Amino acid sequence: MLRRAFALTSSLVFLLCAAGASAMGAAETPEAEPSEESSAYDRGVELIEAEDFVSARGAFENAVRQDPKNPDALNMLAYSQRKSGQLDQSIETYKRALEIRGRFPQAREYLAEAYLQASLRELATLRSYGQSAARETAALLEALRAATSQLPTPETVGSKQSW
Repeated sequence: MLRRAFALTSSLVFLLCAAGASAMGAAETPEAEPSEESSAYDRGVELIEAEDFVSARGAFENAVRQDPKNPDALNMLAYSQRKSGQLDQSIETYKRALEIRGRFPQAREYLAEAYLQASLRELATLRSYGQSAARETAALLEALRAATSQLPTPETVGSKQSW
């Protein structure tokens, strides 16, 4: 059930972000000659939209090589790393983006999703140990349940009192 909820949340976030990026792009004036960096970034976004996360990772790696302090490129590199199976590396890359831009809601959300994914990965590993890890599996499941029981409702998300 957690996997389905996580997959649904990830898909919804991706669609909302893609829609927002499209809407923002429509309002901007196109550049006559895009820089190599923006070309790599834009190509990466196109590949993300096509769900080609491995190729997108390469495009964002190029964008980051050209501008290592670009938090947007780092965030999207981390996203493509996470979606292409490099979970631990993505967490480190999200952290790099957040070191540059601390108030970066998208990177914060994606980092939290990566931590959730890591938790589910560890839960699966514990379950694979069978009875020898039954106590630890139960403890992690309880921690996940406790954490989700403290989540605000959609109506109270913007309210500081919900936390």
